[in-house]
Amino acid sequence: MRAPLLPLLGLMMACLPEKPIGIDDREPVDDSGVTGDDSGGDDSKADDSGGGDDSDAPVDADGDGVTAETDCDDDDASRYPGADEVCDGKDQDCDAEVDEDALDAETTYADEDGDGYGDPEAPLLACEPPAGSVENTDDCDDGDAAVNPDGVETCDGRDEDCDGELDEGLTPDATTYYADEDGDGHGDPDNSVSACAAPSGYLTVAGDCDDDDAGVNPDAEEACGGGDEDCDGDIDEGPPSDAVVYYVDADGDGFGDASETALACALTAGLSEDDTDCDDEEATSFPGATDDCYDDVDADCLGDSDFDCDGDGYDIDTSASGDDCDDTDASVNPAAGESRDAADNNCDGLCDEGLISYGDLVITELMQDPKTLKDNEAEWFELYNASGADLRICGGWLIYDAGTDSHELTSEVLIAAGDHALFVRNNDSKKNGGLTGDYTYGSDITLDNSADELFIEFDGLIVDELEYDASLDWGDSMAQGFSMQHNASLYGALDNDDPLNWSKGTFLYEKDNRGTPLAINDAF
Repeated sequence: MRAPLLPLLGLMMACLPEKPIGIDDREPVDDSGVTGDDSGGDDSKADDSGGGDDSDAPVDADGDGVTAETDCDDDDASRYPGADEVCDGKDQDCDAEVDEDALDAETTYADEDGDGYGDPEAPLLACEPPAGSVENTDDCDDGDAAVNPDGVETCDGRDEDCDGELDEGLTPDATTYYADEDGDGHGDPDNSVSACAAPSGYLTVAGDCDDDDAGVNPDAEEACGGGDEDCDGDIDEGPPSDAVVYYVDADGDGFGDASETALACALTAGLSEDDTDCDDEEATSFPGATDDCYDDVDADCLGDSDFDCDGDGYDIDTSASGDDCDDTDASVNPAAGESRDAADNNCDGLCDEGLISYGDLVITELMQDPKTLKDNEAEWFELYNASGADLRICGGWLIYDAGTDSHELTSEVLIAAGDHALFVRNNDSKKNGGLTGDYTYGSDITLDNSADELFIEFDGLIVDELEYDASLDWGDSMAQGFSMQHNASLYGALDNDDPLNWSKGTFLYEKDNRGTPLAINDAF
């Protein structure tokens, strides 16, 4: 029953176009009634058991206008005989070659000498440019890496820089020739040319300071009279027998060096009749000059120390042997007595040592159990200066508990009389509840949520201490998210030992935490 279909099939094949229908021109093919998989290369036929489809109809599974018999991939509409090749590693035109003459192939140029410039006579068209090829066509000799647009011209008769000229410009091996118009064998340094060969009237010897006078050149004899016969930049040097003794003034400050003299016909630049300069290599150093501290220059020639600006007999510690810690104040030096002024008067690294008393600094508030924020990172405590005088923490201060927590303060903190200072575990405001501390003690100190101690010590003296315990009478002042606050009317080292003088903070300084860091406590 199928034999009569053969002539009809032949007629259909004869009607196919010479070139496959383009993707944009072909009519959509309805393959909804066709089943089977032609990925193995077989011409699958429709299953005629279900609907009476013509099982001998040509198969075009991808709808590209080319049947499976001639299509090299009937599952990909972009692949058929006559399709345009593109750089994708596939055989679009079904000629068994991959990416040949691809529409998006790149054109590069051979760079045989590896100088980064391509040979315009050697284009290369490929999807993946060959190793060593380049995009430019600027090389004029691809057999010599020294010849390219960046090449350097030399005196060799070649065009190294590919600009069409030979040995032009100031080539590195060109010679500088100087004009010698007076014929004295010395050329004019202000009249020169750079060339591969000497022009007529030019020579390689320079140094002539007057090319109109053959008696003036570097080999001429100097004589008094106001001229520079030997072209050394000096006038009347030499000197003649009537020359005068002067002192060399090398730095030009008007004062000469007593140890270096010179004979000259007249006083000229570089000479002086004065011989009192103490440093003839420094123009700012001479008798009567202003002496600046710390520049290691004895500007006024007095011979005193340049590192003792306050005149207290001690050099500032920027010098090798200095030990003065404040060279602007003669009362501050290693031999001075310490006074209560929030300063290190005797330069021992401590401020007001021996003058600090118990209770000068008082622990007035602490956040030992923050809420929501990471507990340890958001902890802080506050110190109040109850001494009546400014107090500077500049060395010798310790923070610790009765256990293993201990921290030595490493930077200065100035707490004015009647003011607070905030000590934070972490100074990152995103982690501590938006606070900016005066000092960050880090992980050395951890405030226990229920019971702990905090000692403030200076130079062996306990200035204040606080011991709290939720199991005793401290419970009323302790709750998560609330700071523990000392009664502001009783700011004192003795009063902060009594749990009845403590309560919970009320001011909301962060969305989940209450307290008054760096402010008078508000709990009472």
